[in-house]
Amino acid sequence: MALEDIPYILPLGNFNPPGHVFPTNHLYFQIRRSNPSDANSPTERVALVAPGDLTMTAIRASENLTRGTADYSLTFVVCEEFSGYLNHVTTLVPELVDLYQPPFRWCNGPYTAGSEQFRLCEKEVAIRLGAGDPIGTVGGEPGVFAFDFGAIDGRLPALAFANPQRWSPDERKRACALDYFTNEVKQTLQAKLDRSIEPVCGEIEQDEPATAQGIWFLPGTSVEDDRAGAENQAITLAQV
Repeated sequence: MALEDIPYILPLGNFNPPGHVFPTNHLYFQIRRSNPSDANSPTERVALVAPGDLTMTAIRASENLTRGTADYSLTFVVCEEFSGYLNHVTTLVPELVDLYQPPFRWCNGPYTAGSEQFRLCEKEVAIRLGAGDPIGTVGGEPGVFAFDFGAIDGRLPALAFANPQRWSPDERKRACALDYFTNEVKQTLQAKLDRSIEPVCGEIEQDEPATAQGIWFLPGTSVEDDRAGAENQAITLAQV
């Protein structure tokens, strides 16, 4: 995004119950508001481009078939060890829309929620993008205030959760996406983080063995099986 379109960034480990009881494993890039002085004003629809040279591997869409809108999630790889994702993308450029066609890897729906119909599908793709290539837009829809930027680096030491068996391999290798930009861009983006203490980019692993601090699971649940399901039955005691 253009820097002027990013008023601030929420770091890793953000909480937003009841949807996010665990420390959030991605950054929230906030989107410029139509009225910057009014936090309740709608976001502008702004351009989103590739953050670097990458290969997009999947496009997932939660489609509102009644309204004709969609909420896209995109996954990508940069190398064998490093992958990332962008969630809550509002629109895609025509080239990506053309790729998001049947057959899908999987589909759920159509199904009805309230008076509207929805469908959730994922398409496996393999498309090379260069840094700055257009992807689509973010913002500009009711309730869309930010997009998610997550990163997984297999080269990092595994996060030291008190009970690692409850966490998937990817969850134990979460990274701060800002660390992978060139130094000048990294420093510029870090200045937009809504956090002043170290680690500035936030942290996910809050477990402190032999203390109450940490993530508490209902017996028989784990992120390995179902993150959303486990999170809906858990509590976290953390330092923020």
